[in-house]
Amino acid sequence: MAGRLSADKSDVSDNTDKTSALKLHAQSSDDIKILSALLQDALIAGADMVFDKAENTFMLVANRYCWELQDAGQQMRCMCGVKFGTIGAVRTRGMTADKTQFYNLLAIEYDKAAQHIMLVFSGGVGIQLEVSSIMIIVRDLAEPHPSFARPDHSE
Repeated sequence: MAGRLSADKSDVSDNTDKTSALKLHAQSSDDIKILSALLQDALIAGADMVFDKAENTFMLVANRYCWELQDAGQQMRCMCGVKFGTIGAVRTRGMTADKTQFYNLLAIEYDKAAQHIMLVFSGGVGIQLEVSSIMIIVRDLAEPHPSFARPDHSE
């Protein structure tokens, strides 16, 4: 559905607990704001990000904090795949060559005039994606697992 964030929740396994998986398609700047909130505090390893120039896609696997499960009693995280389409170029700021380095995603922003999606990480690190249109797919890859702590933004 163009210009709308579409979501469906479906089983990710045959388990009887019927855990629902996140499946989202973003196609507008408003959708990006929602994705940014859902993916805030996701942990992403350098090795889990790749630009496929031949396919014009940028993909990553994130260990996202499950903000939607805050009332479950146990803090949870979930492995999540994110695919950005129509990518012309990728620029990084402050990233190291160390593929074992983890990055904490703070926000996803969109600059319509410049046609850029920016992944903003803690420590001043960033990734700028040059896009011709907004085409993002987000999907949980596994069931949520316990997290040690809730992210804290009180500082």
